Amino acid sequence: LVGSEMCIETGSQLPVFTAYDTNGKLISSTSLASAPVAVITTWSTSVFDSMDLLRELKKRQRSSQGKLKLMSICIDGNKADCKRNLERDSISWPNVCNGDLLADKTLLKLGLIGIPDNIVLKNGKIVARSLKKKELNSKLDQLLKKAYQHPQKNDNNLHHHLKPEDMLVKTYCAAVNGLEVTTVTIEVSLNRGVQ
Repeated sequence: LVGSEMCIETGSQLPVFTAYDTNGKLISSTSLASAPVAVITTWSTSVFDSMDLLRELKKRQRSSQGKLKLMSICIDGNKADCKRNLERDSISWPNVCNGDLLADKTLLKLGLIGIPDNIVLKNGKIVARSLKKKELNSKLDQLLKKAYQHPQKNDNNLHHHLKPEDMLVKTYCAAVNGLEVTTVTIEVSLNRGVQ
């Protein structure tokens, strides 16, 4: 693979991307990069190991107390088969399936080439790739344990330390992407810079 389709190395930041999931909702790398722990995985209805991994990740996500974010890319040529399997297994996280098989642009941008294949992220940084199921479970145990011990700072806690006179600007920005509206809060503190 060449250009943007090459393998993204461990230690790199997650490349910026957007894609539409099987429900037509726009998803982006931003939501994964902001999670304490995230996994991007590939799967196909014709590869049992990949389907089994989805079911395993579903259990892991349920018990993660919101610390684990997931996204999957289905390599099937038929979006209806993909959706049927997701519904059957009650998998609700974002899944991309556009029928492009291994030529999917998000798949290529991330350098995912196997089924199943995966990328493991910690706060937006790639910490592992292409792990086997046992290795992936071990890595998730390690990362989630740390995430429970050191929870991310909640930006809302910042407001308790700032006085109203310390706030210079509070702006709300909206970007319309099709039917999606994304709202961002930007706060500038005289003492701390952009928050």
